[in-house]
Amino acid sequence: MQWIIVCLPPVLYSDLSCVFHKGELAMPVRGFYVIVSPEYRQMGCLPASRFIPALMQYLKEPYYTGLLSAGEFYGAAHQRPQAFQVVTEHSRPGIICDMVKADFIKRKSQSTTREPYTFVPMQDFFNPWTDEMLYEKYGIMEDEIKFINSMIRPMEIQGSLLDE
Repeated sequence: MQWIIVCLPPVLYSDLSCVFHKGELAMPVRGFYVIVSPEYRQMGCLPASRFIPALMQYLKEPYYTGLLSAGEFYGAAHQRPQAFQVVTEHSRPGIICDMVKADFIKRKSQSTTREPYTFVPMQDFFNPWTDEMLYEKYGIMEDEIKFINSMIRPMEIQGSLLDE
């Protein structure tokens, strides 16, 4: 392992520490610095949604925003999540940068293949389908039809969702 040691001149070091103490610069992860604009100085760091894309690019790691955090952006969340969620391929400790918190969730693979979807049939949902039409289309046997009918109660549909 090769170590690189950087010696900062005392003047530069004191300038940086002054910027840190004023709250103008934050370090959410070692070696990654964020300039904190005045409106976020009270929080002590930029919101995670502002620096996570640059951080993940810096770390050269693919990611996507977790469901709860993404829901917040699209108005689907009733409350703000306590931490910004990031889904990655590698295990990584969470970030606490003053009042800002980000959690990393490990997922084995973010790439999907066709394999899990091999048995999912293609269906045109713009046409109305009856049970009998579906049974015929997918070759459902008589004993399977009886089983399905014994498990599912009949329902009357009033109108169509497409008519609205």
